[in-house]
Amino acid sequence: MKVKTRYSLAAILLIALLLASGCESSVNYKPPAGSKGTAITHYSFGKMTIDGKDYDGDLTIRPGGEVKNWSIDLGSHMLDADDLTPLITEAIKTVIIGTGNSGAVDLSEELQQLLDQLRVKGVRIIVDKTAAAVKQFNETAKEGLLACFHLNC
Repeated sequence: MKVKTRYSLAAILLIALLLASGCESSVNYKPPAGSKGTAITHYSFGKMTIDGKDYDGDLTIRPGGEVKNWSIDLGSHMLDADDLTPLITEAIKTVIIGTGNSGAVDLSEELQQLLDQLRVKGVRIIVDKTAAAVKQFNETAKEGLLACFHLNC
């Protein structure tokens, strides 16, 4: 007896891909016992939990762990040097930029040039989708760390 296939292989692969990508776009993290550094314990589209406090807008985590709203205009989904320049100090050793859940935020050429100048000075630069950037944040030494996260798109 032959069984008819109800779903095409393409449909099954598409469903599997969607399920897998959904898993990658959220992060849950439990800091190691005795950990004292700032930790992002949850990220999902539009939401982030940092040291037990919930946030629902774009934000920065400055050296020392201070969390602030990041008032940027992303109508064009373009991050510009002016969005980052006020946050850069001599104390910065690492910059992490989360470009959104699906990575929809692009970096302007001027911002790329600023990041290249920082690299030349020895600053580590990480730019990735927000879930991956959150994982990098949690794995990176916090001294001199500036992190900027777009929580949506």
